[in-house]
Amino acid sequence: KSSGAAFRAKLAGVLHDLDFRPSLADPDVWLKAAVKPDGFQYYEMVLCYVDDLMVISHVPEKTIEGIQKVFKLKGNKADAPDMYLGVTL
Repeated sequence: KSSGAAFRAKLAGVLHDLDFRPSLADPDVWLKAAVKPDGFQYYEMVLCYVDDLMVISHVPEKTIEGIQKVFKLKGNKADAPDMYLGVTL
């Protein structure tokens, strides 16, 4: 129990440092206001499920690099998802 809580607290600190804030509806959905190069305003998102993360952004590499500075990724890499909600993409 405590190791999961410690991981969650550490991850929350990293995401706060990257200027993300948890959504009011779900504390596992983290949001950050962003602007695309063409001026379009949107929200970057990090979705957390236990120790799996999905970064939704125009430039997700920036967020992933920030997370990699603190946490070691499995296989030391980040990939595009090949499955989502049990469905193969």
